[in-house]
Amino acid sequence: METSRYSRQMLFWGIGTQGQEKLGESFVVLVGCGALGSTIASCLIRAGVGHLRVIDRDFLETTNLQRQLLFTEEDVAAGLPKAIAAQHRLRAINSEVQIEGIVADFDHSNAEELVRGADLILDGLDNFETRFLINDVSLKLRIPWIYGGTVASLGMTANFIPGQTPCFRCYQPELPPRESIQTCDTAGIINSAPLIVGAMQSAEAIKILVGSPDISRDLVMFDLWKNIFSRAPLQRMIDRCPACEGDYNFLRGESVAKVIRLCGQNAVQIWNPAVAPPSLLQLAERLRPSGEVFVNEYLLRFRIGEMELVLFYDGRMVVRGTAEVATARSFLARYIGT
Repeated sequence: METSRYSRQMLFWGIGTQGQEKLGESFVVLVGCGALGSTIASCLIRAGVGHLRVIDRDFLETTNLQRQLLFTEEDVAAGLPKAIAAQHRLRAINSEVQIEGIVADFDHSNAEELVRGADLILDGLDNFETRFLINDVSLKLRIPWIYGGTVASLGMTANFIPGQTPCFRCYQPELPPRESIQTCDTAGIINSAPLIVGAMQSAEAIKILVGSPDISRDLVMFDLWKNIFSRAPLQRMIDRCPACEGDYNFLRGESVAKVIRLCGQNAVQIWNPAVAPPSLLQLAERLRPSGEVFVNEYLLRFRIGEMELVLFYDGRMVVRGTAEVATARSFLARYIGT
């Protein structure tokens, strides 16, 4: 690998020649290539990480361009999946490293295969269920991972290192209720927030890959609009964490949403019994700024464009306007957060 490209980075005391060699030998898996993922991917490829695998299930839309820095109007017009557009752009940035763009829904059936052999997993996701899955596979295969989340002007990130830190489930024992989850499509987002979170994740990734003792052991949080930055030590919220004890129920698929294509209806039903039924009234208030909402004590209807979500009081969700499971999942991740 041509080292002159990284000369300024190698001058930095925390990396040096040996650190650069370690980066060049590293294999990193990035799950999700939206606002966070495109920032992370760009940083790591420019830093000389030797092998980057980018996994994303979604296609590009014009609304992505406000904050997803890898992509262009030409990518949107071509109808490219994010993983493929990212692969093209990243290879143009650094042709010396190995880049894989994989168009896939990261789930319990493929998670181990997709991350096996990696030195690090990075979270560029928009939903909690997949983060619980990453946590399971991280613990089982003893691969560290870096969490990142952002919405509106808020951001947070933390490192989870098997055997050294509490795991994600120690900190967040259960999936959060749907009515409590804000997304970019309900609360909006300023584009500088994911850039900061992605940059922080990338810096921690480099520290982990070069073996620095200076990795963060805290949950780092900020509100960029109010200029508030804070950090808190990662602490266990429960004494007996099932994931730490080897009960990988997300990896086994036991806590995965059940999906059914509704015959003849151009609709997909998704139901995860592991998630507590939502407060329909609270969720309705959160969704009203984004589209048409009808709610009663039995169900909530939310319509935007040609798509409609029907959410029942017991937690069952029907997405109308598509028979494609991936499209239905993406719609729910955008507006419901799961």
